[in-house]
Amino acid sequence: MHKMIAKPDVREKLIAQSLDLHPVPPAKLSGLLKDELAKWAKIVKASGAQLD
Repeated sequence: MHKMIAKPDVREKLIAQSLDLHPVPPAKLSGLLKDELAKWAKIVKASGAQLD
């Protein structure tokens, strides 16, 4: 992934689509996703929202 977004033509196309290009190492991304999942699970549970 890092190699692809380092290519100027790929980078320009992604930026043109309003993507924020700040690559994150896999371990850090995993931690971020776990934190976000825990945060949103609490919010959804407190709201009482349910799937049909």
